[in-house]
Amino acid sequence: MVRRLEYLEEFLLGVSEGGDLQHVEDRLVAKKKLFELEKSRAVGRGRPFMKKLEEAHRLSELCQTMGRHLGLVEGGKVLSLSSSGREYLESDTDVRSRLLITRMLQTYTRFRRLVKGLAVLERNELEVPMGEDTMKFAEILDSLGLGFFSRIYFETVVDLATQLGLTNWHQLEEGPRSWVVYLTCEIITSGDESKSMKGFTVDLEDESWRIVLNSVSLDGFQEQLWKDYLALTRYVARKPVPYSQLRSRVCYSLRIGDRLFDDHARRMMQIDSKYLLVGAGGTLSFRRDSASLIKSLPPKTDRGEYMVYLKMDRRN
Repeated sequence: MVRRLEYLEEFLLGVSEGGDLQHVEDRLVAKKKLFELEKSRAVGRGRPFMKKLEEAHRLSELCQTMGRHLGLVEGGKVLSLSSSGREYLESDTDVRSRLLITRMLQTYTRFRRLVKGLAVLERNELEVPMGEDTMKFAEILDSLGLGFFSRIYFETVVDLATQLGLTNWHQLEEGPRSWVVYLTCEIITSGDESKSMKGFTVDLEDESWRIVLNSVSLDGFQEQLWKDYLALTRYVARKPVPYSQLRSRVCYSLRIGDRLFDDHARRMMQIDSKYLLVGAGGTLSFRRDSASLIKSLPPKTDRGEYMVYLKMDRRN
């Protein structure tokens, strides 16, 4: 599996333009260069090592394998989109997410087991040690019946589930490096359908799931944002705090995804709400691991700078 859905989408776009593998690889090279340049700009560093980025053959192979597994592409040396692949590209973001969630759960056993494993845990969350001692990582997952995950596969599955809105995660601010992974949806299994008629149904081999993605009203979001902002600033209004740090706290409090936080925060800045929310550009602190750096990327300001800081206050 590829770790970023942007690459799978770029692969499908390339296939839709003729299916020539060289053309597809060229598109993936351009996308990866753009992605790496954005990360470098965000932390105020120079250009990434571009020669390495041009080696997109492996990335193309991973996208092709994933596309075939999910039933999005077909053909031999010359690829073409399947009916599901065409439906994906022609649909809006919500429909695309539902299609991929359904196919991922039906196709990848470990992806499904991780989501279900979180669903049966107290508070639907899991703290996983992510330091150099891989034995602790293995022990935690094995105790939950998830011992079949390698470290890189676990990170890949969590990243994909997070991009699809099923989970979210943050790194603990203190102590040994650990991730807290939690559900941002409700999983209603067969026989329990009376709980909700919201969401969408995924038919699996031995049961059906009804998946309801968590949401929050703008009013509810504003109140939790204010509460977590004051906790970070020790009750000092208009004090800048890192965007990603506040986002992690609020998303964890509300059990929502980063995208919903970004949408609500942007809306607050545009309307005359009871709170004043201001974003400011700057440079992100450098993180050595790619996952944490990608997770820290905030939206951009109107001037094209990353919105690194947020300030908040009550309106008079």
